Amino acid sequence: MVSKEDVKVLKKTGDDENFIEECAKVVVDYVGSLDPQWDKRLKIAMDEKGWTNRQLCGSLMGVQLDRGLHLETPTHILFEPGVKHFSTKECPECQKAFTPKIAGQVMCSEACGLAAARKRKAARDEEVARSAINVEAAMAAAQAAMGPPPPVR
Repeated sequence: MVSKEDVKVLKKTGDDENFIEECAKVVVDYVGSLDPQWDKRLKIAMDEKGWTNRQLCGSLMGVQLDRGLHLETPTHILFEPGVKHFSTKECPECQKAFTPKIAGQVMCSEACGLAAARKRKAARDEEVARSAINVEAAMAAAQAAMGPPPPVR
């Protein structure tokens, strides 16, 4: 990460190319830190093309502008002003406070995620069993309303 002191030094030296590359590196590192998949994709793009951070940022922005998507691109929650991306939240399973490690993390741990999944599966299984009982009751009622089957000759 480039510190405020580094920015001052870079500005004083007048090395605009290095300054721009360092700024682009900060942007690429930040975006990559938001989601492990994004980080992986950014690294693949840089490795396959042999691009610098500046070229990667420019390319991604250029594509948006060339395609006329600059006004149509929807906002993304991770880049909204004032949003604290990794602020403390409460785990819906155990009610403990935790700080998410990746974007979109809902549960505090894998154990809580598995426990919640088990509860959802149990609720689905119970609903299926309840539906089966209702179908059997409906079939019995229909047969009772129709009366006994006619004798076979």
